[in-house]
Amino acid sequence: MKQTRENNRFLNLLVFAVLVLAGIAFLAPFAWMVSTSLKPLGETMTLPPRMKDMLLEMGTLIVGSGKIFCGLAILEDGYDRTAELHAIAPGEILSREPGLLERHRHYFPALPCDDLRAFVEGIASTGGKN
Repeated sequence: MKQTRENNRFLNLLVFAVLVLAGIAFLAPFAWMVSTSLKPLGETMTLPPRMKDMLLEMGTLIVGSGKIFCGLAILEDGYDRTAELHAIAPGEILSREPGLLERHRHYFPALPCDDLRAFVEGIASTGGKN
């Protein structure tokens, strides 16, 4: 009789734990939906902390560890060919990276204007027919 009560108690605790975990699993998407609806539109798909902040922090930790001999920056052109190689001392990696990224952008095509507005007339009203 005593053995049966202990088995029932253990079984009840096990069922309770499984139900609690299942409840959390089913409520997590609802909690995500509610928290996302309260964020501004630009931040709906981000989790704190943001990736760019994490990368900068991780880079600082790695460079500060003293285990980096040097950095090698490889800039490629629009055809995936190596355009430039830069060997960088560990202390200069974080300061030179933004400039190299900006330089890398010049290898890709761009429109010759900063602000472009296009006006297409007649397609919506006629369905493209003359």
